[in-house]
Amino acid sequence: MSAILRLVCLCLWLFTPASVWAQPCGGAGQPLCARTGAFLGATGEDYVSTSPYVFGNRVPDWHLRLTGLRAVPASATVIAIDATGHEAFRWVTKGDGVHWAAWMIASASTVDLWVEPRGVALSFDVLAAYGDGTMEVVGDIRATPTPPEPLPPPAPPAPTPVVTPLVIEIGVPKCALETPPCFTVDVKLVPIAP
Repeated sequence: MSAILRLVCLCLWLFTPASVWAQPCGGAGQPLCARTGAFLGATGEDYVSTSPYVFGNRVPDWHLRLTGLRAVPASATVIAIDATGHEAFRWVTKGDGVHWAAWMIASASTVDLWVEPRGVALSFDVLAAYGDGTMEVVGDIRATPTPPEPLPPPAPPAPTPVVTPLVIEIGVPKCALETPPCFTVDVKLVPIAP
């Protein structure tokens, strides 16, 4: 994150009343926040392009995942950090007509972001903005894909049933040859040896 942006975030943090920053973790008597960010690489989705407007372009997007935020953000800004530690590029979820669009799907516990690939980034910083005007930063998300959690091993295949061919024997009882004939038929299934 650029030095100016870090300074702005620090000033916001220092001069914001504690009641605005209230969260279910990290306070006195509360568990520590487990805020994390992961770069998942190109996972196949295509929500955005090189435009400030949301539409796909058949190029798989980069996928970032955030967990442990204090609430569901109203918007987010993804900032690519280059080898010098400075901002190289930014994507925004609320279109500003200038920066490329980012797509966000958020739930209470997870925020997924997709951005159009651009250049080489060593890491990403994500600024999550909330409806009350506050922000939260998840920084230093390494730009090496984090492997997804391994899938459980597949269940062993069900045994293949052995199919035994059958012959239908139809027997005619002796009474069928009498006058008047009887109308009973004996049917039995006999397995055929393979």
